Amino acid sequence: MADSKQDVVCGFDGNPDLFGLGVRVGIYIQMISFVLAGVFLPRESAYLQGSAFVFLLAIFIALIRETVAKTLHATEVALVAWLIIYQVIGVSSTLTKHLTVSSAVRMVLAFFIFPPFVAYMVWYWYVGIDTLPEGACGEYGFFWTKVNVRGWYRTLNKVIWTMAIAIVSLWGIIGGFLLLIATVMGVVSIRRRSRERSSRAEEDVRARIQTPGKAPARASATPRLEKQDTWSSELRAKHPVLHKTLKCIGALFLAGLSLAMTVTPMELLIKWNHVRGLDRLDSVGQLVPFILSAGQLVHVLYGIVTGAEEVKKGSIVQKKESPGSCPKKQRVVDVEGDGIDMGTITTAGEPEGRNSS
Repeated sequence: MADSKQDVVCGFDGNPDLFGLGVRVGIYIQMISFVLAGVFLPRESAYLQGSAFVFLLAIFIALIRETVAKTLHATEVALVAWLIIYQVIGVSSTLTKHLTVSSAVRMVLAFFIFPPFVAYMVWYWYVGIDTLPEGACGEYGFFWTKVNVRGWYRTLNKVIWTMAIAIVSLWGIIGGFLLLIATVMGVVSIRRRSRERSSRAEEDVRARIQTPGKAPARASATPRLEKQDTWSSELRAKHPVLHKTLKCIGALFLAGLSLAMTVTPMELLIKWNHVRGLDRLDSVGQLVPFILSAGQLVHVLYGIVTGAEEVKKGSIVQKKESPGSCPKKQRVVDVEGDGIDMGTITTAGEPEGRNSS
């Protein structure tokens, strides 16, 4: 009897390819990068979606491979589910008003993996969990406390993931319809702008032939000023030190909250289920995600310290003339790419036709 008790060993050797130390720490660091970029570098944050997609794709492919080989334990799937959910949350946090076409493509690629993952989780909680090896000392999940994955926790997940696949299916139908409409409207808009550009070019040529030496008026030559109508912009203009302090406090709070919500479930699940072999960082499979995520964080911190966001804003918003400065003449070129010299105009309200000495 004593020998049989000693033969029972709780826990199992985990799969480092799914949630090894380098993978976990890499995701923790990436969550911090998402938060800091979202607060300080909203234009830069969308580019983090590409790396998030790589993480998601690699983890999901490894999950499918191990499921087919039937080498997973039930609790390992729960661990991977937490990792993928956090990555999707990180990607969605980069959806800002500065979203560009390229970042939107990366966002679509990142969310492209979510429907198959939801379908996998539905299969897992209904069927898959019964086909995977069962731990000798129980299997536990995280629901703000230690719970058995094969009890009421399984029923709850059946309900949650069934609702999730229904919502994802509805979003897919609506998203496909909206994408079709956007594609048609985009094609129509491109054709209309092309015709307008050609028409403006012909009008400019005729105007220069009729009145040589005089620049035709072009609405596109008007400087574009960025709107400063939000409370954050007003606070930054009136109290820059207070604005920066509040941003730092908010970023630290969000980063700490994200780490608490990410690290706590993962590490507790590993401890409760006695998963071994996940505390080493000396393999290529662990070093690569760790170094990539650390590089991202360094890049974001460098952008914050050097004020990269302010530099980008300054490249878009034209600087105003100081009240006491003299009016200057500017050379205006065709910003639409028609190749027509628009002549010179004066700024700061200089009377037309007045020559500077």
